[in-house]
Amino acid sequence: MIKLSNVSKFYYNNGIINLALKNINLTFNKGEIVAIVGESGSGKSTLLNVICGVDSYDEGEIYFNNEETSYFNQEDMDNYRKKNVAFIYQDYNIIDSYTVLENVVVPLLLKGMSEKEAKQKAIELIEKVGLKSRIDSKGINLSGGEKQRTVIARALASDTVILACDEITGNLDSKTGDDIISLIKEISENKLVLMVTHNFEQVKNIATRKIMISDGEVVEDTHVDNEDIQSEDKLKFTDNKLSFKAISYITRKNLKNTPKKTFFSSLVLLLVSFSVLFFNLLGGYLDNKVSITDRNPYRNTVQDRLLVYKDDLTEIDVSDFTGFDNVVKNSFMEDMSVFINNGYYFTCCPTTYISSDYVLYNGKAPTGDNEIALVFKNNEDINLNNIILDEKYPLGSDYFKEEVDVVVTGIYLSDQIRNMPICIVSQSLYKNIVNKIINFDYLNALDYMFFQFGDKEEKRLVRNIINYSSKIDKPCIYYQAPYEEIDLRKIGFDLFSLYRYEFDSFDLEYVYSSDYTDVIITRIDLPEQIEEKVYVVSIYTDDMKGTVSKIIDLGYSYSIPSEHLIRGEIEQYLSRVFFFISIASGLILSLVSFVIISRIYSYKVKEFAVFRSLGYLKKSMSKIVHIELTFIGIISFVSSVLFIVTIGFFNSFFAGLLSCLNIGVLILSFIISILLVNLIAYRFNKKLFKFSLISTLKEEGK
Repeated sequence: MIKLSNVSKFYYNNGIINLALKNINLTFNKGEIVAIVGESGSGKSTLLNVICGVDSYDEGEIYFNNEETSYFNQEDMDNYRKKNVAFIYQDYNIIDSYTVLENVVVPLLLKGMSEKEAKQKAIELIEKVGLKSRIDSKGINLSGGEKQRTVIARALASDTVILACDEITGNLDSKTGDDIISLIKEISENKLVLMVTHNFEQVKNIATRKIMISDGEVVEDTHVDNEDIQSEDKLKFTDNKLSFKAISYITRKNLKNTPKKTFFSSLVLLLVSFSVLFFNLLGGYLDNKVSITDRNPYRNTVQDRLLVYKDDLTEIDVSDFTGFDNVVKNSFMEDMSVFINNGYYFTCCPTTYISSDYVLYNGKAPTGDNEIALVFKNNEDINLNNIILDEKYPLGSDYFKEEVDVVVTGIYLSDQIRNMPICIVSQSLYKNIVNKIINFDYLNALDYMFFQFGDKEEKRLVRNIINYSSKIDKPCIYYQAPYEEIDLRKIGFDLFSLYRYEFDSFDLEYVYSSDYTDVIITRIDLPEQIEEKVYVVSIYTDDMKGTVSKIIDLGYSYSIPSEHLIRGEIEQYLSRVFFFISIASGLILSLVSFVIISRIYSYKVKEFAVFRSLGYLKKSMSKIVHIELTFIGIISFVSSVLFIVTIGFFNSFFAGLLSCLNIGVLILSFIISILLVNLIAYRFNKKLFKFSLISTLKEEGK
């Protein structure tokens, strides 16, 4: 069944070669109970480990079923042990966090049994070794004899043809040791039993063969009794894949039986998930917080356009610009739509200026008050034939309800267009549009609202304060106030951060919540017409450098739209930046987490080695680690979401983050978090299987 031919084993230590086995020639058959004896350090345990595939050999050949094994890789050896070898060790190698029942169930699951069948069979085996009363006791709470009986029951569950015993009575008293030896005799039928012992007298009554090792060589090989030796049995090498139910069982037990490890691992992975989610939310939050003038989201980005305003966003004296050509007042009006052919429309940017870079494609420039021309991006895939010139079309906007009938007189093309088309209108039409802007729905178009109570002003992002109140049946301003009644003097809004409108307290109605933690503004009286104030102007010029110099001399601030990202681009930019920041922070934290989790799992390394000695393949153990950490990662991610939501009730900053929370952010953050968790699992598996099985069992691989 097993044949060793000139097998030698060397150990290398600091450049020094130590001989462990030298030219071993032995043959073993089913039915033998072989006692391998010798002094401490003689090589008897090394011989056992080499025969059973726990340790490797350096010279010679070992034959299983006349098949050479020198070419076997780690998985081949794992598979060989899985099918053919059961181990009983001096230090038991029991899984301390598992109960007696769970320890015995593990190898039965490996054989393909269902959990129910495995438990029934395990109970029978536990009764056979006399441990029924301790069936639900964890391994760590068992005595030495009870641990050894548990391991014997586990070996019986493996139902293998080879039983490897390494100094199994070394830690037991004489009475318990004799009981264990008798038990080995009972279960040895139809097996090859290999027993390493320093006390041959204790096993001589059951041994059929005695092999003595000295300095790595066989110095005695005596057959004590050959009557029970049977014909050779074929060893098994085929691999039955471990079922998902078996992997699931072990994962559940690992999580349940070690609550402290699970808890601390969850805390570590919670930090990873929180970091990823936080930075993804922060990207959207900062995008909303950045001033319009800072990120310049103007749709009209032609190269000769210059925006002029004051740093404090107060009113501009238009007379300061009488020496400039092509000045457009209050150019915060950025969106209009020209409706073409029954619902087909172009969203465009209104302007009164026709650049010299615009190339006339068809028609002519507008001259009348209600005439317009459209400027499209050159080579843009738009069917311009849909636009019939000199016909009336309705022109409208999200910012005013009334539509204006206009005539499209011409179509231009330009390489300057970066976003939406340009709509060229007359000065009078532009003013008419601006005057109609007051009719739009403020609550759906504001950027920020500010609240003036006492001498203090507080500014809030609109989406954080617009809500539905149970007290009224329409959208209202739901403002979280200090925990006291406040003197609310006025509120106001910033439109595009370039136009401010204020409401005095007599222009609005509001109520307090019962505990004065919320102010609910239920009504705002809007004026009939927008104030004749100018907060920003657009200047179109061919001499950008000279015009900028004059603007600075006048004490104004400026922005050049063509040199900045437009709204869609900045949102994509910020989204990408914080996406990569979230990944980078997650990677850094995952490296830190790997170190911490490796510490948390360090005591599990030997337990995983026990699984390997039972025949669990590397890929099966890797799956268990991945599933276990992924489950903890999912719990941690959900906890991080709940944590941010909870904090958002008490902290305005986190409330702002929550305003950016949507299904897309959740899915993205979840995917990144789980990928990082599996990266940690991968690194841990790499460390786990770095060492050989024998070195791990000896705790050298911790």
